[in-house]
Amino acid sequence: AKFGVDISGGMKLYQAVGCDKCGNSGYKGRIGIYEVLPMFPEIQELIYSQSPAHKIYEETIKLGMITLKQDGVVKILRGETTLEEIIRVTSE
Repeated sequence: AKFGVDISGGMKLYQAVGCDKCGNSGYKGRIGIYEVLPMFPEIQELIYSQSPAHKIYEETIKLGMITLKQDGVVKILRGETTLEEIIRVTSE
């Protein structure tokens, strides 16, 4: 179960609410968050030239790749998960 908290502009953030069925976790099942590296020609060239990982990452962001955290935020806004859960699974 979940409840929405109205923040600005009609958006809602959700909070996990536990019950006996979910072991008081507030979650049922699993949902993935994804970061996919598309093989653009620019990325391919950086890889072939053995560029540092941070350079490849920066270029993928410029080309529009959605990061793991960004995908998590989309799922937060859809009510599919919570901010706390995304922070937990993406913290380094």
